[in-house]
Amino acid sequence: MLGGILEAYGYGLLERDTGSQLEGIQTRSRRLFTPGFRLYRVPRPGQFDHELEVVGQVGVARNTAVVTDVTDLPVTAYFVHAEAGYTFETAWTHWISLHDDHASGDSANPNSYTRFDTPYGARRFDYGPTGLYGAVQRANPISPGVRFEVASDPDWDAFIDYRSLWLENPRDSFAATGVRDRAGLSGTFAGRQIEGRVRTWLVPRSIAASPASSRAMPCATRRVSPIPTIRSTTT
Repeated sequence: MLGGILEAYGYGLLERDTGSQLEGIQTRSRRLFTPGFRLYRVPRPGQFDHELEVVGQVGVARNTAVVTDVTDLPVTAYFVHAEAGYTFETAWTHWISLHDDHASGDSANPNSYTRFDTPYGARRFDYGPTGLYGAVQRANPISPGVRFEVASDPDWDAFIDYRSLWLENPRDSFAATGVRDRAGLSGTFAGRQIEGRVRTWLVPRSIAASPASSRAMPCATRRVSPIPTIRSTTT
């Protein structure tokens, strides 16, 4: 289809509390169904490639994990990823792409929950290191950007990635920051993220040395709830 591959999937999540309030694990009692599809074309030298992923989410969940919170809220959320790239025909592999991510945030309606929840899977390949950093995730972002990758041979590769960060809903917190302006007076621009990495394979496709650096540059105009600058360097 359109010179690419079409995938469809659906994930279910059924969450329950365990044990007592003091000794057990309290959850938001999420009961979610997350269907989606992905249409993509594998990058090849001298050709354009693309990727489109659309995900919906329905079910019920509680607003908090507090044991006294027993109100099930209807969940309606979504996530969209779009990407278009080109691989140059050169001695080294050069690939450049434009990408955009859009995930719903929670609205001001106390009777529903609209923040997209990623129940499974890693986010490293999309949003940067997840160790000490991990501020950006698929929850309330609008994030267009550009990415450039280069590889001379199978033993090493490198990339640099730039993203601008916006809030889909100004009344919800941005991604994993926990910073929230419930009045929505701080605007929607959250800042920018620049990430770079150089990687060499010590054992082909098994063990790699990979120093990387990410920096989030917050928007100076977020008057009510400024997002702090976050720097992370991982190896």
